[in-house]
Amino acid sequence: MADKKETKKTNKLEVPETELSKSEAKKTRNYLIIMIVLAILTILVGGYFIWRYVQKNIKVGREIKATDITIAKYKQKLSDLEDLKPNYDKVTATSSGQVSDADRIKRALPLNTDVKNLLGMMQNIGQQSGVSVLSITPQDSGNIPAQQAAGGKPAQPQQLTYTTTITGSYPQIIQFLKNVEKSARVMNVNSMDISGNNENLRVQLTMVTYYQGEANLESTKEPLK
Repeated sequence: MADKKETKKTNKLEVPETELSKSEAKKTRNYLIIMIVLAILTILVGGYFIWRYVQKNIKVGREIKATDITIAKYKQKLSDLEDLKPNYDKVTATSSGQVSDADRIKRALPLNTDVKNLLGMMQNIGQQSGVSVLSITPQDSGNIPAQQAAGGKPAQPQQLTYTTTITGSYPQIIQFLKNVEKSARVMNVNSMDISGNNENLRVQLTMVTYYQGEANLESTKEPLK
């Protein structure tokens, strides 16, 4: 008689879904979704504020560094001024009513075109030489515009071209040219047009004088980088 194997069947117990269980499962899913979203928002907001804090600290660090460099530059300039002061006192010193070297330099190379003083100077030279100064006309088209030098260096001297018309005898004209050479302000004669005779000459001079352009002083303040 053959042995019979008994097959043991295990029956799985299934819990039927109810409206209450479905609602609880939905609440749980919604809760998990909300928690995940809140966690992501917390990370993003926290990261933003951390980034802002780091950027602020970086900016403060740069400002401190720039301030330190600016202070160092001021100290260097103060040191340079102290070194230059003896020379400045020497150049600006006057004695017995004499003109200082600084004033002589300003007269020879003024800080601007100074046309008014130039006209007066030419009239005085004309009177001293015995010639008649008929006209003094600056030539704007011949002027070289003032250029500012970079890096805190002094600008190069600039030119001012003008024409002067005078009349007089030959010796008076020669004396006029000599007095121009000895004038306090630097003046050159580029060309001349002569007409008339030795006793009554008419001379038109194309002349050039100079002035010092403005310097573009380098800022001491260190820019943020």
